[in-house]
Amino acid sequence: LDKDVATKSSLAAGVYNQLGFEQAGIVEGTKSLLFDPGSPGAHRFLADLYATQPRSEIARASELLQAQLRQPLGSSAVQAQIANDDIARLSALGPFNVGINEFDSLYLHNGANLQVYGLGGDQRTYAGQGVLNVVTGSAAVSLSQYYFDTQGFRENNQNRRSQTDALVQVQISPYTSVQAEISGQEQQYGDLIVSFDPSFGMTTNQTNIDNYRLGMRHQLNPASELLLVAQYIDRRDSKDFPGFGPFLQSQNKSAKEEAQYLTSVAWGHLVTGASYFEADTTESSVFFPTIETRPTHFNAYGYAYIPVDRFHVNAQVGLSYDNLDARDSGRVEEFNPKLGVVWTPAIGTTIRAATFRVVRRRINSDEGLEPTNVAGFNQYFDDINGSISKRLAVALDQQVDQKLRVGLGGGKREISSPLTNGATIDFDAWKERDLFSYIYYTPTRRTALSVSPRWERFERPVGASDEGFTVVDTWYVPLTIRAFWPNGISAAATVAYVKQRGTFFDVFLTNVYDDSSEFTVADFLVQYELPRRRGAVAIGVRNAFDKHFQFQSTDRTGPPFAMERFAYARVQLMF
Repeated sequence: LDKDVATKSSLAAGVYNQLGFEQAGIVEGTKSLLFDPGSPGAHRFLADLYATQPRSEIARASELLQAQLRQPLGSSAVQAQIANDDIARLSALGPFNVGINEFDSLYLHNGANLQVYGLGGDQRTYAGQGVLNVVTGSAAVSLSQYYFDTQGFRENNQNRRSQTDALVQVQISPYTSVQAEISGQEQQYGDLIVSFDPSFGMTTNQTNIDNYRLGMRHQLNPASELLLVAQYIDRRDSKDFPGFGPFLQSQNKSAKEEAQYLTSVAWGHLVTGASYFEADTTESSVFFPTIETRPTHFNAYGYAYIPVDRFHVNAQVGLSYDNLDARDSGRVEEFNPKLGVVWTPAIGTTIRAATFRVVRRRINSDEGLEPTNVAGFNQYFDDINGSISKRLAVALDQQVDQKLRVGLGGGKREISSPLTNGATIDFDAWKERDLFSYIYYTPTRRTALSVSPRWERFERPVGASDEGFTVVDTWYVPLTIRAFWPNGISAAATVAYVKQRGTFFDVFLTNVYDDSSEFTVADFLVQYELPRRRGAVAIGVRNAFDKHFQFQSTDRTGPPFAMERFAYARVQLMF
């Protein structure tokens, strides 16, 4: 029965996400995992959702890994990146991103299916991806080739990325499946961070990653399962400054082993696991000789999902232990408590609250099996390696009637972030605050309206990060109207008001100044879904009126809107 409820919640989450009601989708996805932490559909839904959320790459990769290990044969093993990653923030307005099984066959059968994606737009932007899935007997194979290239909206904002992925899954018995995955990624990029000072940042970068993974899922009995993962990663990075050539180069060869045990008991569900990471790291620079280190990271955790039906409460209680030893963070040893509560005092009312502490994972091992959220609040952000963060958050979600849903929430993060000059390590105090609210309204059967005001405050010591600010406050108020017609045509229009003020500094730390910016941007999109679930085509424009403004992004992949007019076309074909 728990699995049935989890499936229904996951499906409801997918519907909300299709409407652009992301926060409602998070609530339903959270409920799904509380009822069944082993639901592959719920994990895959969260992976697709996190793909378009800022600073959520660790959570996306982890949820995708957990979904892949648990998925049955015939599922979409490889995530369609062109529809569900950073590009989606440029190529769609939220409700038109492809989710799990949106175009898949309802029933498993032998044969092959091909998914083809293409995108072209301004700033010499184009992308393409092909995903081939083949099922034959007790085996399934997924192959993916992905490419993305853009010149960006300013000098040194180029970004070129390619990735090849191959995954083989074999169902050895009704209780045991094994997987083998090989992937290679290459990225060449400039300064992707958008800083308030347009001249901030001068580096060009290149990253190459080769990843080899073996995984197994074994169902011990109807109530218990065991997951095993072994992974080897070879990562090479280089950073160039104009006039210096290769300023910094590094290579990380790492291995990681991980195990997780999940069981259902009379009082709820229990998830326990452990992982061990070890790497050989070589770093060289024009300013210091080659340095060789051997970072290690041991992690163990336990989470209990406890329903208290009498009080309509689902509690999530956890504890993790991290022992990290690395040159850039020193020796970090922490016990991290986790506590989350989801309370439904009345039909249609959901109150979530959570508090927890987290140690930032090593960069070579972003993905993992440990639960990524507590009561629906993400644990893992793109902080500096070895950072220790504490988070407190609360949210209210109210289904007023069948047409109207409202909510509000907020939280804070206290981050102890390591900063090293090569000889000593200091821990700087970083702070983050956020408040959010939303109104989701479906006035008719074919229209949807959403208003999602949000406020964020980020505080950094001067020079403690490469983001170009010490304090920044941002108000972001997007209003989106969507319409869906029975002939497969849908359209969306978004108007977003943004106001920002803060204390910023230049790249040489010689000028610290206060400044502010205020602007409005408009986005439009029209999409046509092909008959018989064969895909979709879309045309759109971001920042339609070509507004120019200053903005400080707190997401390393860029802002949630286009910095100049960006027109594009996209196609998704399913065979």
